[in-house]
Amino acid sequence: MTAPDPTRLLGRYKPPRYRYGQTVRCEVRGELVIVGTHEAPIPWPVGKRGQVRAIVVYGDLARAVRRESVAAVAHHWRVNRQTAWKWRKALGVPEFTEGTRRLHAEQAVALPGMVEGRARAPQANRDPEKNRERLVKVRQMAQASNRNLRLPPLVRASPRSLFR
Repeated sequence: MTAPDPTRLLGRYKPPRYRYGQTVRCEVRGELVIVGTHEAPIPWPVGKRGQVRAIVVYGDLARAVRRESVAAVAHHWRVNRQTAWKWRKALGVPEFTEGTRRLHAEQAVALPGMVEGRARAPQANRDPEKNRERLVKVRQMAQASNRNLRLPPLVRASPRSLFR
């Protein structure tokens, strides 16, 4: 199995139409004047406020930051991962986006032994004797703990009554 590509995007993003000197609203920094274009796989307008120049986070870039993994945003807009995280934080994006979850799932499947384990798992879960042993172990662990745990009804029931 091939390793997943952490830079693959879920959606299609294109740069907005703009003119140099145009004032736009950046979702991270506020009002900026467009003064250039950032050279990257997806070219993007660069804005300026005072002496500071920065990529303008608006339009499809803001949508990508909310949806894609940090690795994908950093690669396609040629910014540092730390910058992509700062954009996420400024936009109030949670840690796990659709792109991040996809990347984690693809990486988990690509781990050595995962394919064989997934193939064996359904058969192992159908064995009533193994399931009975697991339930008994869970009950014993719960009873051995000093805490008063509220066990689910399936675990509270007698193991003999479950498999008749």
